[in-house]
Amino acid sequence: MGALLRAKLARECRPLWVDVAVTNRCHLDCEYCYGDYHHRKDEIGQFRLEQLYTILDDAAALGTKVACLTGGEPMLRKSIASVIERATSRNISVGMVTSGFRVPERIGELAALSWIVISLDGPEPIHDLNRGKGSFAVALAALEAIQQQRIPRIVKAVLNRRNKDQLPWLLDTATRFGARLEVVMSYAPQSDRQLRVHGDMSLDRDERQALSEELLAHKRRGAPLAFRERVYDNLARWWPNHRSDRVRTDEVVSGFPYLECSAGRYYAFIDGDGRMYPCNQRIAEFDAKNVLEVGVRRAWEHLRDHGCFACAVPYLNQQHLVTSIGRRLLRV
Repeated sequence: MGALLRAKLARECRPLWVDVAVTNRCHLDCEYCYGDYHHRKDEIGQFRLEQLYTILDDAAALGTKVACLTGGEPMLRKSIASVIERATSRNISVGMVTSGFRVPERIGELAALSWIVISLDGPEPIHDLNRGKGSFAVALAALEAIQQQRIPRIVKAVLNRRNKDQLPWLLDTATRFGARLEVVMSYAPQSDRQLRVHGDMSLDRDERQALSEELLAHKRRGAPLAFRERVYDNLARWWPNHRSDRVRTDEVVSGFPYLECSAGRYYAFIDGDGRMYPCNQRIAEFDAKNVLEVGVRRAWEHLRDHGCFACAVPYLNQQHLVTSIGRRLLRV
């Protein structure tokens, strides 16, 4: 919060939180993957370790305090411990999002992480249909190892028509492992290939609304859901008032209690090919600059006018809420 307040007092936009896809590669073929990483071609490129060091160093120089290592599957990098060490040596708090791949046998390399997010979509038959055969067992083994290591943990589920009724199971499982639950809704296939291979398992408007109300009710009862109640209240109000999951400035609904977008002002996403986006929801549609070509600073400055005003995505709205709290504190 201190870094945020200093940035606001100085009227500066700084990438306080940066998600970094440390690899384009993934061994799973999740049907709703925002980056379609399983089918990316090698010519897209891969970060060398030295390039990741430079990215982290440059981000720290711009004020980054939190970095989340994503992918692809970040545990496919043999050098992941070196990446974590580099970030923490620059006073960056580091987390990771993973399927759980090789986490138990490499748990010692992850001890410096501030949190780990494990992808888990429901009971074994559902999870394996969504993410790949055998992936459920891998996720549970990872959760057990992380719990034993006492690293803070989050269970992350992507809800579609297969698992939209699994919230009670997911909450019980999160409780069993001393974790919090993060939920993402599947709105549409992310590529023509995904639609062709898997069909459309995304949630329709009524299903999204029902789930949003259920999430809010669970949160109000004290369920171990990640993020503040305001985030779920925003989600439950969203769908009766909007056609899509995000709005631009000229699409704002009068009187709606938006959590104004902080992406491009205090948050950014660096994809595994070096392109920096306001967030991972804008992959391929935003004219991103590549940090390997222009550097982190110029790529960051390019994000300022990305066009989005607000969205319905919970993890982004949690960040927007934090920045709005900082804004209110400055008014006191």
